Amino acid sequence: MPAVKCVVVSCALAVSTAAMAQVVLTPVLRSGDAVPGPDWWPEREFGRMGTNPQVAPDGTIFLTGGWQGLNPLESAVFIGRPGAWNAGLWHGREGPMREDRTKVIVLQRPTYGGGLNFIANSIIDGDTVNGSNDRAIVGGALGSDDYIVRSGFQTAGALGNWSQPDSVQRINAAGQYALSSGILSGRGIAVGGPGAGPQVIAQTSGPVLGGPAGSTHNSNIGMPVLSETGAVAYRAGYNQVSGGSRLAIFRYSNGAAQRIVTTSSPGPSVPGIPDGSILTSVDDPQIGDAGHMAFSGQMGGASAIWTTDAAGTQVRGIASTNTVMPGSPGTELRFFRNITVAPNGDVAFMGSYRSGGTTDFDNDERLWKYSNGAIGLWLAEGVQAPGEEAGVRVSPLSLTNINAMGHAGLVARLTGPGVTAENERALFGLDASGELVPVLRTGELFEFAPGDMRLIHSFDVAVGGGRALADDGTLIFRIEFADRTNGIYTVHIPAPAAWVLFCGLPIFAARRKRAAANS
Repeated sequence: MPAVKCVVVSCALAVSTAAMAQVVLTPVLRSGDAVPGPDWWPEREFGRMGTNPQVAPDGTIFLTGGWQGLNPLESAVFIGRPGAWNAGLWHGREGPMREDRTKVIVLQRPTYGGGLNFIANSIIDGDTVNGSNDRAIVGGALGSDDYIVRSGFQTAGALGNWSQPDSVQRINAAGQYALSSGILSGRGIAVGGPGAGPQVIAQTSGPVLGGPAGSTHNSNIGMPVLSETGAVAYRAGYNQVSGGSRLAIFRYSNGAAQRIVTTSSPGPSVPGIPDGSILTSVDDPQIGDAGHMAFSGQMGGASAIWTTDAAGTQVRGIASTNTVMPGSPGTELRFFRNITVAPNGDVAFMGSYRSGGTTDFDNDERLWKYSNGAIGLWLAEGVQAPGEEAGVRVSPLSLTNINAMGHAGLVARLTGPGVTAENERALFGLDASGELVPVLRTGELFEFAPGDMRLIHSFDVAVGGGRALADDGTLIFRIEFADRTNGIYTVHIPAPAAWVLFCGLPIFAARRKRAAANS
């Protein structure tokens, strides 16, 4: 067995001692903890957590999981805080459509909106359930949750029965939701909320809200995103009466839809691309809590990113692949990815560079932030990983939501001395100034309970749908240990503060230990 040593940083950049005290992992729920159970079993030991726990801006926690001995793995929904859980939607609970005594048997890819509101895909079973009607999108307030749409059933305004739902649905703190799924041989998007909906706003062969008169949607309909204001953004294609098809970014709010941009037309001005260039394609948009939108597309032979104001009435180009960006390691910006919109409308995105057709894969990624009309470098690939030995460097992979303080969680791959496939993934907090706060790393020994050390096998955190970071800096994530036990933990990402140089402080000794590569 490899030797165990404490991690000591002898001379490194680190947070102030006040902030350092906050960088401590706090258990939320672990294998073996007692939690509320089904009505017929009031309390039972928790077994296995579902992936990607989430948190509301106010710190209320959402997670899924199962009790020991029950199957499948994701057996119930829990909302609340440690010691004060609201539990419901048990595995096997009789569903709302009681005419055929359906039961929810698997909950998939849930999204938490805040309060008691959630939405998720589900697999159901029952007396008359078969392969054509065994999928549903379930959601609303826990305890009064309901099937919103179900495969094999038709809702008002839909041109046919719903079929396979998409991977991620959206809901906000007010209980308003946006979803996408198959309808007949095409696709559809619907919205709704407490006591209303689902209302179809886009579907294959259906009319184009906010589009040219007589035009109809084709099957090129993307997945919607939803703001806290209830505004919905989505990408959808349509066929014109005069012939030909177009692809557009739409915004739906207060019962009306508007087109933000449309392909085959001149696109909004963007740096590095001549004005009047034709927009040739657009990707699925993102939207922030206040309604600011961001999206990418192709124009004038280059990729570009645009953003809007909170009302969606003003569109501004941020950057293109013809732009030389701050902190660029090369001359050719290849593509954009991981676009994220902050509550205040700031936009973060990643990109990859090369020079003269050659890519340095250890130093080609950058994370930028657009704020107050200007782009700044937020994080560069290849920076020294804080808390690790010299030469261990950070390669960013994905970003969580950005909170009201401008912080985010960052999933990264490590490279350098001693890094192997078993210990290369790490989770960091990223503050508004670009400083990294180390949280955990695979391959480390972790104190699960006093005197009980377990090896971190993997971790997951909500990215690309669902909120992992609260406005107070609480970052929530799940750890899977090598013995197949697991737990949900939080860590506080400190507010922007002065970081200081210090020497000789064992900053992680109380929090984590690492299995050394050699004894």
